[in-house]
Amino acid sequence: MYLFKFLKKPVFIAIIAIVFFTLSCKNKSAEEDGWQDLFDGKTLNGWKVLNQDWRNPDSKPDFYVEDNMIICNTTLNTGGGYLVTEKSYDDFILELDVKIDTSLNSGIQCRGQIW
Repeated sequence: MYLFKFLKKPVFIAIIAIVFFTLSCKNKSAEEDGWQDLFDGKTLNGWKVLNQDWRNPDSKPDFYVEDNMIICNTTLNTGGGYLVTEKSYDDFILELDVKIDTSLNSGIQCRGQIW
């Protein structure tokens, strides 16, 4: 019985200390960690759409934002397109999540030159 009384106080103090330090820690934003977000989750600010369909230069794929995701809709025989950043980057690590339908021919192109 004495052993449990002895352990209760240090364990309780340790739990309080862990809770205090956890709650007092400030979450860093991407910029504070040295990262730069390319997508704000709401708009396509900082991005531009380029057409890939040389047969129909006026057509552009439909890129839009929904539920914090960039969505692209294309129609049959209109070709695809590119969503590119307006700013160039020299040294970077690209981190992203992608959802692609299994029947699509799509991907991510880095450091590419579009004609």
